[in-house]
Amino acid sequence: MYRRTRRFPVALRRRGLLAVVAASALLAPLAAVSSSADAEVVARGNPGGNRAVPTEHNVPFSTRWSADIHGTITSVGNSIVTCDPTKPKREADAPDCLTARQQVPPTVGTRAGRNNDYWMQYINIDGPGHKGPLGDPVYSSSSAEFKLPHNSEVKFARLYWGGTYGIVIPHLHVNVQKTIDQVDEVYFRTPKTHGYVNVKRDTAIGFDATDPDHSYGTSADVTDLVKAGGDGTYEVADVDTALAVDSWGGWSLVVGYENCDKPLRHLQVWDGYQHQAIRSGKTVSVALSGLHTPDSGTVGLRLGQITYDGDRGWGDRVNVIPDKGSPFALGDALSPTDDVQNSVLANNDPNDSNYRWHRNPDYANTLGYDNHRFLLDGMLANGTSRLTIDYPSTGEGTNIGAVYAVVDLAH
Repeated sequence: MYRRTRRFPVALRRRGLLAVVAASALLAPLAAVSSSADAEVVARGNPGGNRAVPTEHNVPFSTRWSADIHGTITSVGNSIVTCDPTKPKREADAPDCLTARQQVPPTVGTRAGRNNDYWMQYINIDGPGHKGPLGDPVYSSSSAEFKLPHNSEVKFARLYWGGTYGIVIPHLHVNVQKTIDQVDEVYFRTPKTHGYVNVKRDTAIGFDATDPDHSYGTSADVTDLVKAGGDGTYEVADVDTALAVDSWGGWSLVVGYENCDKPLRHLQVWDGYQHQAIRSGKTVSVALSGLHTPDSGTVGLRLGQITYDGDRGWGDRVNVIPDKGSPFALGDALSPTDDVQNSVLANNDPNDSNYRWHRNPDYANTLGYDNHRFLLDGMLANGTSRLTIDYPSTGEGTNIGAVYAVVDLAH
């Protein structure tokens, strides 16, 4: 089990009493993973005077894992915050909180609920009074059912999580900030752990502090835990997010496994962190190399992506540009091409073991978190080796955390 780094007393750190702090409290410990080459620096005021702090740390995408085996990559996950039904909605034409949670995508012709419309609260299926392995309270928790076919061998498993580490909305008198110690680790329960274990990030934290809702995302290797855990319910707790209007947060478990009953496939996972600001006027591009498709025949393709702060109904596009063949727009019936990041947890592949996976709670509208597997047979040309995924500027901001591909190499 991992040990927590205690820069502050656990009783203070985990109960959130240090939540209202300067944004630099989050950024300062990132010196080991950030550099002037990848962090924009601006002057920002604080009680001690002006101080230069980074406001954005984009982590370039790179291959996390790849293999050519009989098998597949699959994923499950859940959100960790939702709207608070005890507080009034902020916009008169927005649906009430309980209706917004259950809006089935894409809510065509209906005003969609968005996290901007509500004061948000943690999801906590454990309920009050539960404690983690270090004795501190569990304040956020949700679960997902993970199905692993018989005779499968887990080769790769990674836990991704992200949320808002800060909310700054002056006209609402909101200024809530988290620290690095609060967002860089979570509790993780598998079907075999008989309780939570502590999981600490093992990669850089990507973050952005240029919008009112400051975002972050990170991940950790959990391969051994999932190998031992196998089939069943997985639960993640104490994912931290700043609670206010416009909060969001969630977690994803991405698993690559070998199974002799599956086709021979190229499997690849890329991750990093890229922020597309609201109306930035720029296109954010994610370059994905190392892919390969068969030399002949129709290319079978499943493409998955994990993104954060996608608001349903505000509209955005994702364009996939391969090095061979024609570009295409990402989308399907649940996430139309003109509103791709639309707060859904979806698997559009009925042949995958986690097609329409069960989760608790099972909200149709996550209010700001997407884990979506797209079925895209025939969209790639033979001999494709690279993809560029473009996220053009729109009226919506988004944060890209991971992408995975499953390519059939034999028919």
